[in-house]
Amino acid sequence: MQASNLESIVPCVLAKAFRNFKLIFDVRDLWGMNSSNSGSFMMRTFKAMERWAAARVDGIVLSQGILDRTGLYFGKKVRSRIPIVQVLNVPGQDIAGQFSPPDTNGIRLNFSGHISYVRNAQAIIDLAAEKPEVKVDVVGEIRDEKLRSSLELLPNIKLYGHLPFGQAMELLQKANLISVMYDTNTEVAVVSSANKMFEAMMMSRPYVASKDGFPGIIAEQYGLGWAIPYGNSQALIELISKLLANPAQIESAAKKGREIYRDNFTWDRQKANLILLYKYVAEKEKTEFISYGGWNRILGTVL
Repeated sequence: MQASNLESIVPCVLAKAFRNFKLIFDVRDLWGMNSSNSGSFMMRTFKAMERWAAARVDGIVLSQGILDRTGLYFGKKVRSRIPIVQVLNVPGQDIAGQFSPPDTNGIRLNFSGHISYVRNAQAIIDLAAEKPEVKVDVVGEIRDEKLRSSLELLPNIKLYGHLPFGQAMELLQKANLISVMYDTNTEVAVVSSANKMFEAMMMSRPYVASKDGFPGIIAEQYGLGWAIPYGNSQALIELISKLLANPAQIESAAKKGREIYRDNFTWDRQKANLILLYKYVAEKEKTEFISYGGWNRILGTVL
């Protein structure tokens, strides 16, 4: 059985005491990390429950990218006893073959997903106001009416609303810079391997991310994008000014992004990790563990 998040894993762990089945904890967003107020009583309670449940499963699937941070979160008992694999939020199908390299004539920024201030929407607004020559495509649902009104005021921002995946990818192809600037005041956003970063890499598009979060670390480590402090509008404006003056940097980062995606982040690689865990838990295959990022029982490969 495979369960995800606190509301499903706790009853499954309780049922496991009375039924003979194997249980895998598929971790997407840990409740105890999902708040800027992580020291509150509620967040500490969620953390304790997640650690209790994780110590009683047969395997863990982590979509998070910073393994040492999640290792500290779960605690020594979990990271030393429970086998884990890393299965990141990469696209299920590589569709980049039908798309072209990025246009380096000016800046067209793509801001997609759950459109909100906690994904640095204010920096996008400030950039568009300061740099009217920059085009911004905003793709996704906007529930905050104040935010919607602020975006609508700027003529160089175009709102598309929610689009089917294919159309969203077509707009991603038209951009030459992707926004992945999530709120790094929230622990879960720091470790998150956002699917938008992998879509950008797959499509050979560089991205700008929040500094110290997983997308930002990957961008800086491999030279496939840029990382700026979360909430710092001036840092984004300065970056765009630099790229407008040096468009070759966009082309170089785009090329590196595609190379790193191909070598490290394809779905075939993530799927192989998942299958390996299934085989191990089902006692169909024994594999030696490796240690990485504070975890002592990792199956398969990690970045």
